[in-house]
Amino acid sequence: MKRTLILTAIFIGLVFFISCGDKGTETEKAADKKDEYQNYLQAMKDIKALMGAVESYITFSDDMEVPKANNIQELKALVEPEHIKTCPVKDPWGNDYLFQRIDKENYAIATAGSDGNFLGFEQVGKYSAQSLSGQDIILKTGEYVFAPE
Repeated sequence: MKRTLILTAIFIGLVFFISCGDKGTETEKAADKKDEYQNYLQAMKDIKALMGAVESYITFSDDMEVPKANNIQELKALVEPEHIKTCPVKDPWGNDYLFQRIDKENYAIATAGSDGNFLGFEQVGKYSAQSLSGQDIILKTGEYVFAPE
């Protein structure tokens, strides 16, 4: 009888331990998802700030053209500090933002997202906030063309 009670207590303890472990894992997953969502929001905020700097540059430049830059570092040299106090260069995942001068009137700004693998400026469409992981964000001449809904 005593042995049965001990085995029952051990069994109940194991069940409790396993169920608590699962809840901890679910809590961690939820926290990771929230962090990822916050990173995507920050990236979109940074891209909008970069857009504002580019638009300001266009408005106040003599030729009224998109900055003649081939990447984010060259863009930073042209817009900071006159058009933006601090130009965001790195996305929330530590990768450089991407800048492309398409022509004298059009440009694109992007991030490769959480996986750091950029699939190209030709991407278009919206994707669910439920499927953010690894997705790029692309803004072209003031409009998000590939971004979360």
